[in-house]
Amino acid sequence: MSEEIHKNVNESNISDKLEQPNTNTEIKPEIKERKNNFVKNNNNNYHNKDKKDYKNLNKDNDYKVEVLAVNRVSCTTAGGRRMSFRAIVVVGDSRSYIGIGSGKSADVPGAINKAERQAKKKFFKVPMYGKTIMHDIEGSWGATKIILKRAKNGTGFITSNLIKSILSLSGMENLVGKIYGSTNKNNVILALLNAISKIETPKRIAARRGKLVHEIINYKEERLDHKEERLKKGDETNA
Repeated sequence: MSEEIHKNVNESNISDKLEQPNTNTEIKPEIKERKNNFVKNNNNNYHNKDKKDYKNLNKDNDYKVEVLAVNRVSCTTAGGRRMSFRAIVVVGDSRSYIGIGSGKSADVPGAINKAERQAKKKFFKVPMYGKTIMHDIEGSWGATKIILKRAKNGTGFITSNLIKSILSLSGMENLVGKIYGSTNKNNVILALLNAISKIETPKRIAARRGKLVHEIINYKEERLDHKEERLKKGDETNA
């Protein structure tokens, strides 16, 4: 009895499938034109967006490259020592964006090319106020400590050549800095990155306090105005 029921069910399903009409009807030409126009407009809008695509920097030549260090390293194996070269490279666009990378190869040009490719993948923004940093900051890594201070226009870089070569590619022109402890290039670079990550911007402060940027800036301006009024009153009383 159960076998007969299964047969009837299978036969009914097959008959339903055979009786279904063909849905592969032709699309009207008007609908095709609308669809093609819609796809073209969307593609144009997408490609015309203003984005900073650092993967295509080679085509625009919109960056500067500087080699920070090239060292000879070796790896000891059962067959002997394998010698190779390690390079550290910084890449910048002079508009507050830089990237630092390292690469290893059997020859110096290959190591520099690897380091340059890695640096382009690690771009980050250096918060600046004009041509200097936002505020004084300290950074450390291992036995190295760095102090960076703001400077007025025309001061230039009063710091080590390594820090100057890195931050000058971001468009910075004025800075005072000092290195304490170890002057190993790897430690100095990592300490500098640690210091840059601690720089506070108005947007970051406003987000932390739950306010808008103009509210914080106006508050600072009001405090300065009150300070000037108090100084004027003090001068008048003394006179």
